[in-house]
Amino acid sequence: MIHLAATFERSTESYAFWEENFSHNVRLSHHLMAVAKDLPTLRRVVFASSYLIYDPSLYQFATPQVQPVALKESDPILPRNLTGMAKLAHEIELRFLEGFRGSAFSTACAESFAVTAAIRAM
Repeated sequence: MIHLAATFERSTESYAFWEENFSHNVRLSHHLMAVAKDLPTLRRVVFASSYLIYDPSLYQFATPQVQPVALKESDPILPRNLTGMAKLAHEIELRFLEGFRGSAFSTACAESFAVTAAIRAM
């Protein structure tokens, strides 16, 4: 299963997005796994996570940077916004489920960045 669904607002999230994020990102992601987790044919879950789970001080700067910045799995986690929080919450849910159902299926999170994506096994 490849889970790419999400709703988001570009740079600034509005007050109304609070409810939309919960409904479409938190609740729907949880529902998808509630339906799929016990399917005997499920072998792998790939979730489209995001760089938004990381501390924004690692990638947001007041001035352009001379050198590119590469985020690492070991970098501090501090979701930038509601979308980042929802992505992190689902990563944690997947890790939880894999702990119980790891013999049935594995999980991976593809963290999307502006241009590239990094896939890491959980």
